[in-house]
Amino acid sequence: MSVFNYNKVNLLPFFRLCPHQNIPKKYIYDFCYISLAAPHKNHRLMFDAFKILAEKGMLLKIVVTIQDSQKDLIEYISYLNFTYKTQIVNVGILKKQDVCKLIMNNCTRVTF
Repeated sequence: MSVFNYNKVNLLPFFRLCPHQNIPKKYIYDFCYISLAAPHKNHRLMFDAFKILAEKGMLLKIVVTIQDSQKDLIEYISYLNFTYKTQIVNVGILKKQDVCKLIMNNCTRVTF
């Protein structure tokens, strides 16, 4: 367990951490949500929040890892991207090393 002085944040990894790499100066995505689309993960609610931000002119670029079987969420992403100009990108299910590459090189903020 790591403890950081800023706001007493604890890091409690529940999976193997990715190897440390040089952090890029510019990221592709503002937010990365690495998760299967289980109901308790609240993807729809998160997408609704990003829709509200888009309506207010805050266009964030987001990447998610939703499995192909979640047709309703994938269609909702397409609808939001077309109608509200959100920038939600679904990369599908990724292997561990691909998740590491994604979050280490492309994401400003990451949630699992």
